[in-house]
Amino acid sequence: MATNIPTVKTTITDGNLGRVATTNDGTTLLAGTAVAVASKIVLGTLLGPFKELAEVEAAGITEAYDNTNSLMLHQHAKEFYDEGGKGRTLYILPMDQDEMMADMADKTQDFVAKAIRDLQGAINLVVLTRVPASGEEITYVGEFPEDVWD
Repeated sequence: MATNIPTVKTTITDGNLGRVATTNDGTTLLAGTAVAVASKIVLGTLLGPFKELAEVEAAGITEAYDNTNSLMLHQHAKEFYDEGGKGRTLYILPMDQDEMMADMADKTQDFVAKAIRDLQGAINLVVLTRVPASGEEITYVGEFPEDVWD
């Protein structure tokens, strides 16, 4: 145990390797393109909290949902839990395909800003993702869709 680091307190315990500590410092909001599903997924309505991919899938966001609707919500949730592990808190805000990323992030609109307010500041990381509608023309600036720079 390092004793030459005065501001660090180390506690040695057994059985905690690979576990996620119970804190909200990793609470993530994933706001992204979705398609409404009766009685399961309502666009603009916050889903969660989720602690593992199985809970996301039970809410209707599955690989089949992504494939059927040409979306990426399940893929992003899967990657979130693949990297962060079971136990990390994830909220999902399903958004209409017509909403641009700039609108999702706009603090004057009732999307991400409302979710942060509703969760009383518990969100520490916001991920925005958007799949353009079929046939939609996207203008890119510096490898990002133009609306991101609004």
